[in-house]
Amino acid sequence: NNNMKICENSVLTISRTTGTGDWTLPSNFAYVQYQNTTTPSEFNNSSTPADIYPTNNVAGYYNLQSGTLVFNSYLDLESDDRPLPIIGLTDINENTLSSNQICTGGYINASNIATAFGTTLEYKWQVYNGALAPTLSNSPGSPLFTSALANPTFGPFNSPGSYTIRLQIREQCCGWSIPVFITFTIISDPTLTDATITNAIICSGGTTAVTSNLSGGAGTQTPIWEYSSDNSNWNTVSNGTPTGAVYSNSATGTMSISSITASGTYYFRRYISANGLGCNATSSSVLLTVVADPSLPTIDVISPSESSVCSGTLLSATFNGGTGGTGCTDSYRFSIDGGTTWAAYTPGNTITAGAGGTTVLIQAKRDCSGDGCDGSAETFTTMVSWTVIYLPSIIFLSPP
Repeated sequence: NNNMKICENSVLTISRTTGTGDWTLPSNFAYVQYQNTTTPSEFNNSSTPADIYPTNNVAGYYNLQSGTLVFNSYLDLESDDRPLPIIGLTDINENTLSSNQICTGGYINASNIATAFGTTLEYKWQVYNGALAPTLSNSPGSPLFTSALANPTFGPFNSPGSYTIRLQIREQCCGWSIPVFITFTIISDPTLTDATITNAIICSGGTTAVTSNLSGGAGTQTPIWEYSSDNSNWNTVSNGTPTGAVYSNSATGTMSISSITASGTYYFRRYISANGLGCNATSSSVLLTVVADPSLPTIDVISPSESSVCSGTLLSATFNGGTGGTGCTDSYRFSIDGGTTWAAYTPGNTITAGAGGTTVLIQAKRDCSGDGCDGSAETFTTMVSWTVIYLPSIIFLSPP
């Protein structure tokens, strides 16, 4: 400025000799406010120097008065329709901020989004911790960040709370603009609760569900469920991985997992990648173990090993426990009348063979409570069978 010419939304600094009296400004001029507050400017009628600006764009010459001394037509308000700067904020991916919020550790891009005007010579960006910028007399104070770029990036912002940006732009003809402000908020990263699982062990083809709930964060967040075979290397869940897997509601807090056919151990977690707002979170992982469907016990020792025995013979059998499944119990029963009646059997106990012409049976099954644990092993199946033969008869013949 040339101490006389002034444009709309522009700063003019005036000063006077000490003792000449207070300022009297024209009605369409005011003192510049360097703080984003409704309280009066730090400048007033007694200030020297003082920063003033026109409150409208009515071009013409205006008197400036100091005490009783009047400077006629001292203020030359130009007809330049200089727009007030407007601060625009985006995340680092150029997405508009939601409610002017980003997460801890994030960055923001700043720019003047007002209509272009004249020839810009300089930008003065200042970022302050808190919701209030300092007065000019206390500036620059302790800004967190400063920049003279047209489109600076600020960050990282490591502490939650409010932050204020102050911007002034110096134009070739009109000089410095009055300051403009914007306040934004840093919020804590989102939280994903520890993942839980309904059935930690299932059989091949079984079903379970995992849950982790989201809270906090900024903007639109899209957590994903991930799968790992080693709890170290992670990928987004995909049907068919592991073999046979089918995932339902994978975009929600509770995801269903079913139809895995490959036995093994598998890990799942919920995850938010660090988006443009700096928001990221990872839940703890849960372990899913898939086991084979249950298989029947197998024979260990049969006594006697012959399949045909005489009435009254002591019979017994021992078994190797069944395999597969989860939450399983092996059960045994025996019958001495070919399966008409049954009683529980303890492996190794003796059974007395009945009358000739009957059959002694020992059956086994494996009952499992785990999801998906089914199949023929859960039905009693004959493991051992002895046919009881008649004792030979002795016939005494009379001598001739």
